[in-house]
Amino acid sequence: MSDQFDVILWGGTSFVGKLTAKHLLEVYGLDKGLRWAIGGRNEGKLRAFRATLGAEAAQLPLIVGDGLDASFVDEMVAKTKVVLTTVGPYRLYGQEVIRACAQQGKDYCDLAGEVVFVRNMRDRHHEAALESGARILSMCGVDSLPSDLGVWKLAQIAEERFGEKLRHVSTEVAAFKGAFSGGTIASMKQRNKDLQADPSLHRLLDDPYALCPDGRRQGVRQPSLTGVERSASSGRWLAPFVMASINTRIVHATNAMLDYPYGETFTYSEKMGFRNPLVAHGLARGIDAFEAAMNWAPTERFLSAKVLPKPGEGPSEKMQREGFFRFDLYGETEGGNRISLEVFGERDPGYGATARMIGETAKCLLDASKDELAGGFWTPAASIAAPLIARLEANAGMRFRERQ
Repeated sequence: MSDQFDVILWGGTSFVGKLTAKHLLEVYGLDKGLRWAIGGRNEGKLRAFRATLGAEAAQLPLIVGDGLDASFVDEMVAKTKVVLTTVGPYRLYGQEVIRACAQQGKDYCDLAGEVVFVRNMRDRHHEAALESGARILSMCGVDSLPSDLGVWKLAQIAEERFGEKLRHVSTEVAAFKGAFSGGTIASMKQRNKDLQADPSLHRLLDDPYALCPDGRRQGVRQPSLTGVERSASSGRWLAPFVMASINTRIVHATNAMLDYPYGETFTYSEKMGFRNPLVAHGLARGIDAFEAAMNWAPTERFLSAKVLPKPGEGPSEKMQREGFFRFDLYGETEGGNRISLEVFGERDPGYGATARMIGETAKCLLDASKDELAGGFWTPAASIAAPLIARLEANAGMRFRERQ
């Protein structure tokens, strides 16, 4: 049964899992050289979803089982070259899949925006993945591909044009129209539970180098991600961005994994930009209030029941189509030269765009030969940056364009 499939999409009935299946079907079909299947715990839900995909998907294979059952996971992983999983929170539901992939030499990608989970999995399974040849990639959606690939692209421009490394990059989230996913909210709630159980995790979460390889988890002091400030590059007012604490860790991990192409004293900041200072200050206070509410049981229960999306829920098709995002990256080289890049994406960031991103990530992993990319835990930019950017621009409605 080894390598019966090229890709198994695990979590095929989750909201973003369904969108990912639709993307794979639209771009790659079932008879265009990609052998893939969808999997999950509930066979009835899998069959019902498959029926919505039309006649072309009638023969789409289904994999049914429990992702917490080590024996089942071992059997599932043995059937494929790549596991693409949308099942979170990954701290609860993703550990067996990574273990099996690392042991069996199978490639893996996920949407985990969970720093503690990614760090723990690397510490526990990196050596096994190195030995087996498994390439393990996390954070392959809107957190953190625009930031990770955007900084990598800026570094390529700096090297080609000036022969210099980057000194600093500031990412300004200029537009972000869409809803955060129920899975992201579930991951946030699980993070808060873990912090209450083990307050020492605060130190790991506060470390900008937390996801770097062992032995490279230190560096220069990084800019603060809190507070409101005025951008010298764009004139915008910059407020905290909720995903910056995740995205900054991936950017620094890429730099360390590639032996510091951005420089060993590289600094990186990421915030959300507004023209109106009142809006920026209001957002900053709103984020603080939301964090406090999510850490107090009565308000957390109310928000979870009445306000926040639940796993499996998401925006309407109209909202997905109308959503988009734009990240403006401003870089300064070690020689003082300035360059800028726009990263733009169609569809709402948390669902439609993210589904396309992880689908193309899985295809890039499938295409990357073991000779070109060794096993181990990687970031997307450290492993498959160039082919992934090309696929995202061709198939995912994204663009990486230098700003003049």
